[in-house]
Amino acid sequence: MDVNSHSNRRLPPPLAGADSGPKRPWALSSLPPFPPIANRLLAMLAKEDTGLRDISDLITKDAAFAADVLRIANSSMYGIKSEISTILQGVAFLGTERVKSLAFTVAIRSYLRNVLIHDVLKRCWRHNLASAVIAEELAGRLYLDPAQGYTAGLMHDIGRMAFLAAYPKQCVTMFEVAQENEFDILCCERDIFDINHCEAGAWLVTDWGFPVEFADYTGLHHEPMGETFGGMLGVIQASCALANTLGFSVLHSRTPPIPDQVLAAMPEWERGRVSPAISDLAFRVATKVNAMDH
Repeated sequence: MDVNSHSNRRLPPPLAGADSGPKRPWALSSLPPFPPIANRLLAMLAKEDTGLRDISDLITKDAAFAADVLRIANSSMYGIKSEISTILQGVAFLGTERVKSLAFTVAIRSYLRNVLIHDVLKRCWRHNLASAVIAEELAGRLYLDPAQGYTAGLMHDIGRMAFLAAYPKQCVTMFEVAQENEFDILCCERDIFDINHCEAGAWLVTDWGFPVEFADYTGLHHEPMGETFGGMLGVIQASCALANTLGFSVLHSRTPPIPDQVLAAMPEWERGRVSPAISDLAFRVATKVNAMDH
């Protein structure tokens, strides 16, 4: 699809830059580094013998990072009655998976710190947060780990987050033109970057050393759900679609999928357990997203 052929207003030309080789897409060759503390935390939590003190010591080495984790831990999102004043206390109260989720929220937010002044780019971030919150809830309803669902939802658009961090001006123009002309955003990304954000995310999972299962969550979340809903991939696909339905879409001009379309892809026996009142779900998601993004 040539998006430039659909309007007199043209998308910016593909960015100039030398191809660094067939194994690395050129658009991902000059990305800002992902916060190393997040990579170390993932590696540490993958080890069975990791103790609470080890996790606490790692996070507290970065005072600003630790302060942001504590801020979210004490937000209305979790409703902790007594204040959490240390990372070690937070791990004890919330568990290692939850603290990992919080750390990733802070890490990705800091990765985008300089670009979220643009409303359209901030919508990308809030879509990501909303998808994570919804995935947390859906995962629990399907007897999967809710904290892992949150982390997977938070990571599903990491390819798009990388584009935002590296090419904010190009992304602002791309989203504005796509919204005005109702272009397909995946096609727009490919026209500009030679790779869409799903493909970029799957590539970065390996490059940044994230758990291998994240490659499916990042690379396949726009694929039809089919029979995948019983697992975490289906949860991420549904959560991304539901985030759009609930008003957390990247492009305002899009008509989001209605919940029935998402539910229709699920086995019948699962629909009743994952179909809360949409208005209630929208309120819970908005409350949690605002708490994390305050």
